[in-house]
Amino acid sequence: MAAPEKWIPALERAIRATTWNTPAIMTAILCEWIEDGTVMRLEDEKRQDARLRQSIAREALSELNYIGPP
Repeated sequence: MAAPEKWIPALERAIRATTWNTPAIMTAILCEWIEDGTVMRLEDEKRQDARLRQSIAREALSELNYIGPP
């Protein structure tokens, strides 16, 4: 980015305050979720949901040739 020298501090603050960096609150929440097992629980729930969906698809598509996870 090219800008007049006098604008650089304001531009730097704007960049730090926007999506250019992970917001501190999101980092803190994610760290807590990793430490307290929330991330692991959410991953397990997603895997269970995926298995259920694959089972439904396998049954619905049983007469067709398709490729999917075992």
